Amino acid sequence: MDDSTTFDSIPAYALGALSNEERAAVEALLARSQAARDLLADYTAMLDGMALLASQTSARTAPSHLSDDFAKRLQRSEPIDLTKRPAQLPVRSYILRTLALVAAILVLLIGGVFAYQARQYQIEVDQIAAIKNDPTAQKTVLQFTDPNSTARVVYYRLSDQSNGVLEIAQMPPLPSGKQYQFWLIDSQSPKPYNTFSTESGAVMDLLIHKDDKTAAYQTVALTIEPSGGSPAPTTKPIAVGQF
Repeated sequence: MDDSTTFDSIPAYALGALSNEERAAVEALLARSQAARDLLADYTAMLDGMALLASQTSARTAPSHLSDDFAKRLQRSEPIDLTKRPAQLPVRSYILRTLALVAAILVLLIGGVFAYQARQYQIEVDQIAAIKNDPTAQKTVLQFTDPNSTARVVYYRLSDQSNGVLEIAQMPPLPSGKQYQFWLIDSQSPKPYNTFSTESGAVMDLLIHKDDKTAAYQTVALTIEPSGGSPAPTTKPIAVGQF
């Protein structure tokens, strides 16, 4: 399953309608794509909101004066001829039209959100391609501490110290509850950046949003951390690269 197909499966993932294999592919994409995570957050928020609205809908007791008025009108009303079929009440038609309108609005909103997130995902893909193809980009190959490792990780950094790209290939999958985490290290301390997970033999590019363009980082590193990442490394680096 390629990334575009996996991205299209995010709504079904939010509804829990995917197979184990499809769910694993979506989770791998979520780990490396901010646009994918944003789309999942939007669908999750929408579903939570609909559930909350349903849970808060309850019957209400009419004010006493309305109940009294209704009782008086019943006492004054003419006897009902049960042989005549009453006409369909207009309110039913109004409710049906309202429900159809609400459904149409929901479809438009969901479609709009999906189109926006798909566009954001494409912007991210274009940014990655632009950085990797920039002739001025600095390319740093990380060296793994395990001499038998077949994995390959390369960091592309633009000359203006802005965003970078982490090119990842052949990284072994980690056990449940663990993720890889990327670090930029200056003379004082490591700064935490993206976490990611991989499938066996996967090749992927990870966009690094570098928020501090003035910091003079000399080293890049990878560690294995608990899912979601850590504010400071909890394990020794498995790969290191020098600028």
